[in-house]
Amino acid sequence: MVESLQPSGVIYTDEIELITEDNGRMRILGDKKVRFGGEDSTEETVRSKMNYSINYYRPEESVKYGVISRMNYEGIFDSDEYDVWAVNELRDILERTSGEKNKTIYVSSITKTAFVVNLAYVTNIPITSCENHGFVINTLVAKAVVDILSKLDAEEVKVWVQDKRYVNMISGDNNVGIWFEMSPGSRTDLNTLQRYEGKDYNKYLLVANKPVLQDVIKASLSLDDNEKTKITFVEVNGELAMRIVGSASGASSINDFNIILEMHQDNVGNILEVSIPVSLKVILDMLNKCVEDYVAIHIEVDEDNKYIRIGDIVDDDTMSLGTVNYTISSK
Repeated sequence: MVESLQPSGVIYTDEIELITEDNGRMRILGDKKVRFGGEDSTEETVRSKMNYSINYYRPEESVKYGVISRMNYEGIFDSDEYDVWAVNELRDILERTSGEKNKTIYVSSITKTAFVVNLAYVTNIPITSCENHGFVINTLVAKAVVDILSKLDAEEVKVWVQDKRYVNMISGDNNVGIWFEMSPGSRTDLNTLQRYEGKDYNKYLLVANKPVLQDVIKASLSLDDNEKTKITFVEVNGELAMRIVGSASGASSINDFNIILEMHQDNVGNILEVSIPVSLKVILDMLNKCVEDYVAIHIEVDEDNKYIRIGDIVDDDTMSLGTVNYTISSK
């Protein structure tokens, strides 16, 4: 309905009228106009009229819709204390962490990170704009916020948390305000992140070209109906390569890919004997959360499991990481 009122060529609608009726309906009226003329003078004329009728619900008449009357919407704009985010940064972080349904995203002013515990892996992204107003948001709500932020005609957004429960986001020009209730956090999620971060990841240190690795995994998934495989390592012309092998149903075909690594450090001395069961789809999802061209792949092994950390290399000299993803593989 709103889409049909958008400008198209010389046709436009500059205002609409909303009329509520006693029968629970709302009428939306709009004139479609045509502007014509030259550089010195222009004229406009109404060429068609739109008349829509939709259901209308008063908040006090329904528990379902009553939630919208719980908030003082003018109060969204009232705070003098807030964090200022670049719209692009906030949108990018929420977009990269909201890939799975019904998960919880944590944006922390203490750790300066945003993280989400997905079904098979964890994503942890460093942030720069969150000073005092961290928040917790469900991935479904985050997707809606990303959609709104994509349509803002502003470069900055102010974020503040009210009563440790409600999150307010205001466009830098104060024209648009967003409000949502925070999701409850889970200690289990934090424990999961801390468990991954507590590993040393110093057994096997690898560096790979991300687009090359993504391309190989996509090719393997397109040819193979089984995303489960084992990553091994081989020497190719004197260089270490990561080997990905898969076979289609009935073993009618076998896919064998070798990805030459940019760099590697084997602190155990047996990397050619290492075999890591993985889901290629999970590895691809982790790579898609990274933004740099080169990623570090760190593997840690204990008595029960193999832990994989894949992260953006943001400094070639120190090999420090930006966005980091973690997953676990059984031995």
